[in-house]
Amino acid sequence: MTTTSGDDLGLPTDQPAAHALFMMAGFASLGAGAIHAAAIGVHNDHPAAVFTFTVLATVQIAWGVAAVAHRPPGRVLILVGALINIGALGGWILAKTTGIGFISGLETAERVQFADGSAAALALITSAFACLSVVVPGIRAKSLNREFIAIAAIPIVAITFASMLAAGSHSHSGSGGGDHHGGEETATPKAFDPDKGVDLSGVAGVSKREQAEAEELVNATIERLPQFSDISSLNSKGFYSIGDANTGYEHYVNWSYVNDDRILDPDYPESLVIRWDESGQTLVAAMFILPDGTTLDEVPKIGGKLIQWHVHADLCFDDDPIAPRLASGSLIVGVDQDCTPPSVKRGNVPMVHIWIVAHPCGPFAALEGVAGGQVREGEAVNCNPQHAHVSEERSPSTTQFSIESEPISPPEEMLPGDTVPSVYDPDLSPEVKELIGCVGTGGGDVFETLMATRGVTPSPETQALIEQCGGIPG
Repeated sequence: MTTTSGDDLGLPTDQPAAHALFMMAGFASLGAGAIHAAAIGVHNDHPAAVFTFTVLATVQIAWGVAAVAHRPPGRVLILVGALINIGALGGWILAKTTGIGFISGLETAERVQFADGSAAALALITSAFACLSVVVPGIRAKSLNREFIAIAAIPIVAITFASMLAAGSHSHSGSGGGDHHGGEETATPKAFDPDKGVDLSGVAGVSKREQAEAEELVNATIERLPQFSDISSLNSKGFYSIGDANTGYEHYVNWSYVNDDRILDPDYPESLVIRWDESGQTLVAAMFILPDGTTLDEVPKIGGKLIQWHVHADLCFDDDPIAPRLASGSLIVGVDQDCTPPSVKRGNVPMVHIWIVAHPCGPFAALEGVAGGQVREGEAVNCNPQHAHVSEERSPSTTQFSIESEPISPPEEMLPGDTVPSVYDPDLSPEVKELIGCVGTGGGDVFETLMATRGVTPSPETQALIEQCGGIPG
């Protein structure tokens, strides 16, 4: 076999197919390594992820250089390349499906994007071509010319170039360019309006990586949660109301999803939040619930201080094995108290709302009004007005109890028009909110308390608590 002098690629004029495939594997590995190298900087707030991408980029590039330069290919070199890139492909699949729990920054599953998808495809090509150069019978008897090899390398170079650019401006939210990783975010906050895209920048103490993680979650939920918007079909899909429609926001829970292996997955939300108002029923949020036994110290570490998990350690449910509802009678008990049998507690695991409509306290707000359950000790319930789609700032509620009230059917005279009064009404005065919070903390009926502020006579028990809390605001 003769070699053409001055060949730009340094290739023989006529290459055995096995050698040509091996060189193509080398080119693909170089491309995958270059993409992973470009991703190092955008993960620089997670040292474990930086180390992982650095090692992967180094070995893929080193093997690619060896594969292109080595003629003929040796079996050991072929095996090493196949193992490196099969491992890279397996790690990518794990990162996109369940997350890699032992690598900080990769512990939460993320959607496939152009850069990481291209790197995975090139790893697959590397492994396939390397193996083909050895295992396909008779392939060494065939040949490919240098023009074919050069032409075949062009798309690899083009994909690598485009993917490196995409990796350098990587955005989990998919709502615009810019580096969403790295140091803390300092941009001017924008109001949260799902119709105009999700931009959660501008919160002090939140890194660009955390911002990107939070935006990714919100965007995915906005995009995929509407598949559950037909309220009439929810029972057939395994979602059952817990009986809190009288609060203005009704939770439908699919209890079979609570202990599955899916976390923060909008295709499998543990709970749906339905708003009741004069226009009817509207799907407005998902509530993701972690498996039984999980504590607030074990929640997924994504989104930084943008995302606040809470528990409901004081709610009692009936003992229905399929569709538990809030218990009648002693609905709310102390955090350290037991429910009256056969009622049981069911909300004492971390959960978080993701709103797909504008909300006064931003996309991760607990239910607005009195409070949203108990948060980690030392924290106050977040209300982030910086990302609220309102013109005025709102103060966060810090009362630590759940306001889901007993599923009663109030008489018609309690209802102004056709609108169900809501303790989540953002227009409630601070005095009314304080009263409702005080009565609820004492175990009283918060819905009756709200109606009492509108002139409806409450039960004697609720009236006694209202008086203990200072009476109806003037």
